[in-house]
Amino acid sequence: MKRLSFSLFCLLLLLATAVQVNADIIFWQPLTSDLPHKGGRLSNISSTYVADEFTLASDALVTQIDWYGNYEGSLVPGPTDFRVQIFSDNSGLPGRSVFQDTVTVTGVDTGLVNELRHSVISYSATLNNPFTATASTVYYFSIADADTATSSAWRWENSDYQLTSETFAWNPSTAAWNLQTRNAFAFTLHETQPVPEPASLALFGLGAVGVGLLARRRNQKARASQD
Repeated sequence: MKRLSFSLFCLLLLLATAVQVNADIIFWQPLTSDLPHKGGRLSNISSTYVADEFTLASDALVTQIDWYGNYEGSLVPGPTDFRVQIFSDNSGLPGRSVFQDTVTVTGVDTGLVNELRHSVISYSATLNNPFTATASTVYYFSIADADTATSSAWRWENSDYQLTSETFAWNPSTAAWNLQTRNAFAFTLHETQPVPEPASLALFGLGAVGVGLLARRRNQKARASQD
């Protein structure tokens, strides 16, 4: 009986914790289709970095980000630190930083190149701490190479130029944001949502345990009558 009770406990624990993970794309600006091109913009923490405007249609918990970049000289390094920042809106300019995280990621060579023969690299990272975004609120997303060995040569790749989002570059000499003429960078935001397993699975599991208990009791009664 103790063994069966323990099995019941384990099954209930499993059913209570079992979830499916569903990653939804909540914002997407794809890599430019204008390749090869002389695109991208320097973005690093040592000199200048850029930010791109985005707005979501509904509240969301941003848990994963994807983006594209390149290094001068077709460099494709190993694990690299990137600083992720999200800024609030300040009258059409990036305002205060409302989110910051540092992620370590190894880029993947896409096989694509730009006019300068720089390899286009794709990146994907899970945030250490998710960002809670509010619907219909203007934000500015920034990604910058934070690795001192490579940051000065990294560029954030453009999305299609016809997109209308506004981008800005931080000028350290004037401590101000400057509007950029190339009006989109390539990045994707994801929201990961836990989806409970169907209730029928729990009912099936409990039913199976119930049948097991009933069978055990019958066996015990049969043995008692024989004695």
